[in-house]
Amino acid sequence: MREALRYSALRFGHAAKARYAKLIIARTLTDIAAEPLGAGNRERPDLGDGIIARHLISSAKDSGVGDPRHIVFYRVIQGHVKVIRVLHDARDLERHLTSSDHRDDRDD
Repeated sequence: MREALRYSALRFGHAAKARYAKLIIARTLTDIAAEPLGAGNRERPDLGDGIIARHLISSAKDSGVGDPRHIVFYRVIQGHVKVIRVLHDARDLERHLTSSDHRDDRDD
């Protein structure tokens, strides 16, 4: 997430960084917490057991962010959401979701 926000500041300015941070934290993570398996969230068994993805665009309406390009990857473990990574949608997802992200952490 830090990398995404740092890039936003460098490329688009500090106001854009603030809008992107609000989109990630105040909207997307709140949406995931409210409905971890709800609309806009997609199970991704191809990336590992229990991995779910939500593209920021699913939470971006009226955010002031024109073209969000990141995806939040997470698992629901014993009723809690565990965020694994926030990745740009052009990244090689399998490469960046490391083997430690794929481990069975239902006991965490």
